[in-house]
Amino acid sequence: MTSNKLRKYLAKVQPSVHGVQRRTPLLLADSKGSRLEREISPTNIIHQSIQFRCKSGAKTHECTNWLRHHIEQEIQTHGDIHIYIWAATCDLTHKKQDHSIELTSESNDIVNNIITQYREIASIVNHYTSSRVTFLSIPAYSIVKYNKYNRLPILDKYYDQDSILLFQIHLLNEQIGELNKLQKQTSPDFSKDLCRNPRHTTCRGQERYTKLDYNFELYQDGIHPRFILNKVWLHKFALQIQHDCWFPLD
Repeated sequence: MTSNKLRKYLAKVQPSVHGVQRRTPLLLADSKGSRLEREISPTNIIHQSIQFRCKSGAKTHECTNWLRHHIEQEIQTHGDIHIYIWAATCDLTHKKQDHSIELTSESNDIVNNIITQYREIASIVNHYTSSRVTFLSIPAYSIVKYNKYNRLPILDKYYDQDSILLFQIHLLNEQIGELNKLQKQTSPDFSKDLCRNPRHTTCRGQERYTKLDYNFELYQDGIHPRFILNKVWLHKFALQIQHDCWFPLD
């Protein structure tokens, strides 16, 4: 999408909140969550209900460990909770000493490792029968754009790594979707807001998927969203929370 299309989306009449709040939403995330927190409105009842537990650079196993040690305290404080997990970016890529980022692994085993952590998180939350968990989809991002923004040398390998990264995100989001189905939950598709038009279908191994063209200019640096995209993501997240945590009155 373009910035203008995102502005038109935000200009639409926002649905009012009806019903009664049944669960407290809690976002456990890396810097994607911290950015959302910057845009919350003091007059929006859903925004004000969100408990943010975000740490820049957090990896999936850190979210698992944090939840294991804090979930009981959160439930005692807030009652029944609906936890939203939005991590994995810092698992798929990592920052080097020169502050550039690169792919963690060209093997898709990294995706399996993330999903293993997510399954552990689901097991932890499911022990508390009145609480819920949703795994939010991972938006596409760019190693090349990030390194260019930080005025670092762009090596040829980074273009190849970008292609592998996009495929790993595609695989990860497919598995996130399957895991959410088991939890009877859904996630907004955050990459959709970056998409232009599908280009062509390509193959990796036995898998076929549609290669998409992303407008990474909507990011500040190839990873972190600019203001308008961040507002759209917050709006979509709030709509998801309303569906999950507010029950209609009979």
